[in-house]
Amino acid sequence: MKMSAQQKTEMMGTEKVWKVLLVMAGPGILAQLSHTLYNLVDRFFMGQYVGNTALGAVSLTSPLINIMAGLSLLITIGGAALLSMRLGRGELDSARVLFSNLMVQAVVTSFALALIYFLFAPQIIRLCGAPKTSTLYEGAVLYLRITSFGLMFQLLNAVQASVIRAEGNVQYSLIVSLIGGLINVGLDALLVVGFHMGVAGAAYATVASQLVSALVSTFYFFGGRSRMRWTGFGSINPKLLAEVVRAGMAPAILQMLSFFTGILLNNSLRKYGDLSPVGGDMAISVMSVIQTSESIFTGVVMGINQAASPITSYNFGAEKYDRVKQTTILAVLSATVFSFASWALMMFAPQILFAVFCSDTSIAAYGVHAMRLNRMLAMCMGVQSLCAMFFSSIGRPATATFMSVLKQGAFLIPGLLILPRILGLDGVLLSTAVSDFFSTIFILCLYVSGLRKLGTPEYQTAKWTGI
Repeated sequence: MKMSAQQKTEMMGTEKVWKVLLVMAGPGILAQLSHTLYNLVDRFFMGQYVGNTALGAVSLTSPLINIMAGLSLLITIGGAALLSMRLGRGELDSARVLFSNLMVQAVVTSFALALIYFLFAPQIIRLCGAPKTSTLYEGAVLYLRITSFGLMFQLLNAVQASVIRAEGNVQYSLIVSLIGGLINVGLDALLVVGFHMGVAGAAYATVASQLVSALVSTFYFFGGRSRMRWTGFGSINPKLLAEVVRAGMAPAILQMLSFFTGILLNNSLRKYGDLSPVGGDMAISVMSVIQTSESIFTGVVMGINQAASPITSYNFGAEKYDRVKQTTILAVLSATVFSFASWALMMFAPQILFAVFCSDTSIAAYGVHAMRLNRMLAMCMGVQSLCAMFFSSIGRPATATFMSVLKQGAFLIPGLLILPRILGLDGVLLSTAVSDFFSTIFILCLYVSGLRKLGTPEYQTAKWTGI
């Protein structure tokens, strides 16, 4: 029997937790992987059909992608958590006002970022580690300027998809993501392989697919499928927008810090790569394959997280604390099992991953060593992501933010500054593993403490009422 939007929402508070998580996780994972396809496919076609220089040029923009991802999480995680709590309390009118604020926030934020990327692309690319003398410079500037036009569509679609998932309609969210991902693959093949447009072809394909995804997700709300309604510009509330930012601050800070650490990483790879036989451009290209491979696994973890987040928030708003605990523990365990599987692949068969994303055997020869050093503790990624998101979902952004800062700020940045001075290029690669080790210990301690306090006066939903 086909369920209404209201029935899909209420299912999160009545059906067995494992069943709801399973129903939402499958489409959530596929949807997240389809988002990953945008960058993954571009890098695949660059590495296989254009060359190392194009692959490195696209990779050079990775820190900038983290900024967009951070802004997306800032609005989607914070907005979805507040929206789910309102729906859990039966406050439909308040949820509609929030929805309208989220749409405005997405458009204004993405437009501002797109303008900055387009106007200052040369300066930004130099900041990311490619001087004008680098073979990566021109391709990276071109790629950034073209893809900046798609940022508004990308963020609007991400926010709308998070609202669709918060209502429980993960299937439609999946359809939207798959449509965009498949169009991106088809256009990449046509423009890069068929018309030999190189970096520009990959960029145009990305923008076109993001536009289509945004249009399809917008149709969901105007087609009467959703309980959400546009309440007009008069309902825009700066205090409510600030509340969304506060609720989504933790994952956003993690991504924003990834921007700074990404720049530091690129510059360290160039500096210490040039001091070694590997070379700076080669080191950046190798890291491109490592990050692309990891993005597949991270996509699955984030898919589990996006499935668990609205369930957690809904039940927290309904004061069903046992269901909150069941959801978060099951999600953390599921993500950890997958993280171990991905770690095993990166440690024992890294050559397979390099063969997929790059046809140059010289990159693969050094890349196997680099991947094993850099992703030595990749099995921790599930714990790091899901535990921090748990606190965001129950309206404790300060704790979640602190967790995010631990990994990227407290451990990774010092590691990148200290270890290369001792170990050279290997020190750059090992910094991630060192950060994973120390941050995971602290995060687990905070998570266990939070679970024990859930339902106490300090951790009751009344403490997080929103605006």
